[in-house]
Amino acid sequence: MTEIETIKEANCAKRIIDMGKIDLEYIRARCREDGDCWIWRLGFTSRQVPSMHAGKKIVGVRRVVAELLGLQIEGKKVTTKCGNKRCVCPDHVLPATPVALGKMVAKRTGYASFTVRNKKISDAKRANSSKLTAEQAKEIRESDDRLIDIAAKYGIAAATAQRIKAGKVWKTYGATPFSGLGAR
Repeated sequence: MTEIETIKEANCAKRIIDMGKIDLEYIRARCREDGDCWIWRLGFTSRQVPSMHAGKKIVGVRRVVAELLGLQIEGKKVTTKCGNKRCVCPDHVLPATPVALGKMVAKRTGYASFTVRNKKISDAKRANSSKLTAEQAKEIRESDDRLIDIAAKYGIAAATAQRIKAGKVWKTYGATPFSGLGAR
């Protein structure tokens, strides 16, 4: 979601509340309690984010709850402290910047960064179906030969060789000038 879409959604949530039709009791009546969480029972987006209709717009329920609580949500994403995707409990609602949200997700999932996750995914995809090895991809990146010659040597298309050299495929995750320096 872009910043403009986030602002539009925040304004939409404010308009719903200004109409006076929605309060916390309205939201709670459409939830079931599961421990401390209020589990939303109605609509969801494709990513399982609780949503509701506001006239012709669909708005996130947690954004409405945050607005009802008077929290500053403009330019932020609204998530939960408990980690439950379907929770809309006012005690669990947490507006967070995209950077803060990324850090929370990393803490919850155990991945220090998306790079580690992306490397594991790409390694798993390449495991049994790739024509090249990581060493061959490295040789292609370091080669000064013409793309047509490289492609013929490894039995791949010239476009594939070009994408490897450009770093669009067969990326070297973690191989930056700062790798191994221990900076955080």
